[in-house]
Amino acid sequence: MKKLFLSGACLVALSSQPVMAQTVGIDVIIVRVAERSGCTHLTVERKGQEPEEIEFDWDSRIGKKWERASKGYLEALSKLYQQGYQVQTTIPGAAYTDGGTVNTTLVFTRTTSK
Repeated sequence: MKKLFLSGACLVALSSQPVMAQTVGIDVIIVRVAERSGCTHLTVERKGQEPEEIEFDWDSRIGKKWERASKGYLEALSKLYQQGYQVQTTIPGAAYTDGGTVNTTLVFTRTTSK
């Protein structure tokens, strides 16, 4: 009887799929960053949703422009990290001749349960 029970338990264990494979998915979002003189514009693109637009100024006339830019980035990207997203890759952009706009793309992912 013990052999029969042990054989049955082994067959059940072998036939089942790992739990991790059944419950894990990956969410991907794209964040486009456009920087121009005195202003940064972020567009957060999620599958099946309207894009989220975030804009913050860091004009040098206001004072300490780099500190203001850092605060804007910190606030915007902290929200994504709190939602479980992590940067996977960065696609660097180039400066354009249309007034100095620099575009960069960030790819964020997070693991989710289905």
